[in-house]
Amino acid sequence: MEQEGIDVALLQEPWRIGEKIAGLSSKQGKVLCTPRPIRPRACIIHSNRVDCTLIPVLCTDDVVTAILTLTTEEGEKRMVICSAYFPGDEAQCPPSIISDVLAFCLEKGIQLIIGCDANAHHTVWGGTNINTRGESVLNFTLSEGLLISNIGNKPTFVTRARKEVLDLTLCTGKVSDNITNWHVSDEPSCSDHRHIRFDLNIFPSEIKYRNPRDTNWIGFRMSLSRYLDGNTEQIKGVEALNSTVERVSEAIVMKTVQKKLRKTRVAIQSGGARA
Repeated sequence: MEQEGIDVALLQEPWRIGEKIAGLSSKQGKVLCTPRPIRPRACIIHSNRVDCTLIPVLCTDDVVTAILTLTTEEGEKRMVICSAYFPGDEAQCPPSIISDVLAFCLEKGIQLIIGCDANAHHTVWGGTNINTRGESVLNFTLSEGLLISNIGNKPTFVTRARKEVLDLTLCTGKVSDNITNWHVSDEPSCSDHRHIRFDLNIFPSEIKYRNPRDTNWIGFRMSLSRYLDGNTEQIKGVEALNSTVERVSEAIVMKTVQKKLRKTRVAIQSGGARA
């Protein structure tokens, strides 16, 4: 995982031998799954770059939930991540434990990302048709205030006979704006499900107060001069003055924005596991 640049993988239907998930070594990252698996169909893998803590009471063979802790310039930030498999042969979709996960997040005031193999069809997320399971999943997301982060209609499930969008990235509202570069990957997955890749960007909040007496004005002027790249002109008349003011103001704003957009980036993969 670390070699591939992936920090977290939310996997469904991993390769298993009996009760154990197989084919994933410690070199690929730490594997989190339900504490007492019988037929595990979901797991989370994370690299050593991030900290994930399993929440055992919110885990089953089909749903694995953990707290992801990120270190940012403002200190530690936490969110809940969940890998979920919605069995196609079960009437209830999503399974009831997903409601428990949402209740936990609401109680703790923590945001949530779910990567799931929904086994459900709906045109809202790019599917070719609508079935009962799709309507159930859509009604659930709307009633719970969840957002669907899928973009476009590129199939996430591909066989010789079928192409369909079955895998969803669901999240709570405040996380949605921080998900970027969401896409269905073309890389071989050794599975009939494609990998979904996206970045989670955690931005520091804006500085609310700055003491001008502590400003390094010499350094600021030098930095601003480099940004303007010597693009100055002799001011003759009101028009030239307004143009110069606009250019300098824009340069100051851009410098400030660039300083604030330092971010913590977490690369996440979701979808079918490698066979």
